[in-house]
Amino acid sequence: MEGYSAVCRYLYTIEEYPEVLLVYADSIRQLAIRDKSLNAFLEYYSWSGEAYFMKGDFPGGFDWKRKALVLAERTKQMGDAVAICSDIGYYYNVATRYDSARYYLKKGYI
Repeated sequence: MEGYSAVCRYLYTIEEYPEVLLVYADSIRQLAIRDKSLNAFLEYYSWSGEAYFMKGDFPGGFDWKRKALVLAERTKQMGDAVAICSDIGYYYNVATRYDSARYYLKKGYI
């Protein structure tokens, strides 16, 4: 999973090739299914959200990020939950939905 995550991180950093990012995220999903790993599912949801944001599909990005947030909260991975809230808040700010941005940024102060 480390290798797939590293490629996802690189594609996110250069802000290009969202379709390739989705392919690598799906590879993480396949590992999650094989290993029954909640951490891998969390990575899959989060990277899928980033790919959708990169494509300009904000509703899709928000859906994936919210799935990641729910999983992080259920598994009490508060560090991940804070990072995901920050991501969601950032993208709501970009989308000029300031009330929603404020909600998620404040929620990230857990």
